[in-house]
Amino acid sequence: RQQENAMTQEVILRPTEEKAWQWISGAFGFYRNIELDAPVTFKYDGIDELILANANAGIHTVFPKANLQIREEQFPIESHFKLPAFGMSLYHQSDRKVGRWKFLAGIRFDYERTAIRYANSANIHYRFTLTMPEYKLLPVEMDGRQSKAFFEVMPKVAVMYATGAGNLYLTVAQGYKTGGYNTQIFSDLLQNRLMSRMMSDLGVYFSGYETGYDVESAISYKPEYSWNYEAGGHFRLFNGKLFVDAALFYMDCRNQQLTVFPPGKTTGRLMSNAGRTRSFGAELSADYRYGNLHLTGNYGHTNAKFIVFDNGNDNYSGKRIPYAPINTVSANCEYRLDVSHRWIDHLLFNIGWQGVGKIYWNEDNTISQPFYSFPNAYVALKKNAVVMGLWGKNLTETEYATFYFKSV
Repeated sequence: RQQENAMTQEVILRPTEEKAWQWISGAFGFYRNIELDAPVTFKYDGIDELILANANAGIHTVFPKANLQIREEQFPIESHFKLPAFGMSLYHQSDRKVGRWKFLAGIRFDYERTAIRYANSANIHYRFTLTMPEYKLLPVEMDGRQSKAFFEVMPKVAVMYATGAGNLYLTVAQGYKTGGYNTQIFSDLLQNRLMSRMMSDLGVYFSGYETGYDVESAISYKPEYSWNYEAGGHFRLFNGKLFVDAALFYMDCRNQQLTVFPPGKTTGRLMSNAGRTRSFGAELSADYRYGNLHLTGNYGHTNAKFIVFDNGNDNYSGKRIPYAPINTVSANCEYRLDVSHRWIDHLLFNIGWQGVGKIYWNEDNTISQPFYSFPNAYVALKKNAVVMGLWGKNLTETEYATFYFKSV
């Protein structure tokens, strides 16, 4: 269960007259609070594989006939979170026209403070068969609060050149994404604390049991920084019937935020930071209208790889970044049939095609979704601004994966 409350406000100042020098300044502020209840239930297989298997493997090296046992066949881990955040930004952008040229410069000052308040608990009954004839209640809690503040200055410069059929442009800008806190990893953290409490109670160490990650680094993740470079053009051809947009881009990113699954047998996932990544690619789109016929097409190619990413267990440098499609493509054809009827202005007929892939799902690039594509279509009736229609997506029933996760 999640409840979110948010408030935003923005003030913008700009001149009312069109001049060679144009500018815009503004201030933006927000407040957001998220309350989240995210209970996780450990069932028999999870208890057996994540807790008892590791513990008893270590115990059997010393006491072959002794076992650690848990009375519950399942138990809940209760998790409640509050995630308040507020921030403010000041920005200014100026542009100046000189003949066919247009020069632009801007800057943004961004401040954000984010926090997490968490209350997690679990209760189990356990016993060590060698010394404990009865089960013992073991309550475990993990309560706390953390907060972080972020401040960043982000510049932007651009230059544009107007041609007879459109314009060419070059843009350089700094990108930034604030850090934050993980909530989906707390079931693992509380499980680790539960194991540590049992170790402490028994005065033993269970060989083979490892957390797989540092607790403090698992709770939070760092801001993401990038420099973005883009060159392209917007073109209007054939007396305005054809619009074409084309762009080349390059992004140099440090501390890129990634969703990862900790090594070993775990139940959670977390947002982590890669050391350095780079992405480059191209985008092309076209929009053509001729009478009642409307054709559109889009294509994008992205090559996104880790430059430096060593998480202490594996080195992923040179691997492709997960969840980033290498290719995205779409095409649509729509025909409008004009109808002289009191209830209908137009009949719309549309057929389209879209494709995505290849997509890698993990950091070592061993699991992926190959390129897939499928057709879509719709038929609609239109009267003024009201549209009523029938549509179908993935008419060929193509099977493909939309997400990847690990489970015990």
